[in-house]
Amino acid sequence: GSCGKSFSTCASISTRMSSTVMDNAPLATMAVTIVTVVVFALTTLSNGSLIMLCCYSPLAVLSDPLWQTYRVFTSVWVHGNFPHLFLNLLAFVSMAKSLEKSVGTVQFAWLFTVFVLVGAVAHALLAMTLEILVGATVYCSIGMSGVIFALIVCETSVNDVGRRSIFGFFEVSSAWYPVALLCFVQLLMPGASFIGHAAGLLSGYAYVKGYMNWVLLRDTHVTALEEWQTFAPVRAHASFISGVGHSARPNVTSGTANVIPSFRNIPFVGSSSGAFSGEGQRLGGNGSTTGGMGAFAVDDRKLATLIEMGFDSTEAKQALQQCEGDTSRATQLLTEKVGEENV
Repeated sequence: GSCGKSFSTCASISTRMSSTVMDNAPLATMAVTIVTVVVFALTTLSNGSLIMLCCYSPLAVLSDPLWQTYRVFTSVWVHGNFPHLFLNLLAFVSMAKSLEKSVGTVQFAWLFTVFVLVGAVAHALLAMTLEILVGATVYCSIGMSGVIFALIVCETSVNDVGRRSIFGFFEVSSAWYPVALLCFVQLLMPGASFIGHAAGLLSGYAYVKGYMNWVLLRDTHVTALEEWQTFAPVRAHASFISGVGHSARPNVTSGTANVIPSFRNIPFVGSSSGAFSGEGQRLGGNGSTTGGMGAFAVDDRKLATLIEMGFDSTEAKQALQQCEGDTSRATQLLTEKVGEENV
């Protein structure tokens, strides 16, 4: 359950995660991660009492919005146990850092907040609908999974991979990947919040289709915030990403696919033929596949880190070459390969 039962193991895993997934993570992504870890430590020290205080209950918020709306924001940071925390942060950081590098730190922080708010509204609507239709009981939910599912939709909308693997068990069309992942996760973990995940999915689709454009920061707003004198210490941080000249608004031109042009340089990787085939899907001009993994020089320290995590040295090297040195993506590919071998 918690780190208290095996502190050394949790510390070891956390250290490995920070040296791989957190490589080159920008400021807002790091800040979210640090706050989440700190809140988890406080939750552990409180013996879980913070969970009921911070969890999101649509019924509680609607019955007393003045004093209970805070739950919309606090529930995102709270996690029930270490695996819940670790898996959520692993998924979040892997996608969030690429998104932040594309739209900038200020816009990403705002977009994160918007996903939380829109997800909470969608969560409440879904909960009320299910209660009316089937009398389903809606529990108090915690965790960042809703935001993560929104990010999954964003990533899927810009990555040209035709088919995607669900944990190495089977493949689905990329267009149906977020929905298939939602259903499969629910089958694997029946206790997970289906409504919370589905709400995140809906908020992600609302974003990539352009329905949330009106709540996004305009370029003038981003520029004004970044030039604000009080904001100078944040702007001066080495991991801060300026959003000036970047747009976070999806294209909504009729007759064309809804994609986010500013994401076109995000180096997401996928593979329709399994891991380590020698080719990787990479976003370029036309999203074509590229081979020739041997041309990329592997950092010995990153390779050593993956080997320490228990991966085969040859496969770890191939993964780093395929992912052009990005250890977080290499870790995902290696984990997926292990899942395929265990089927």
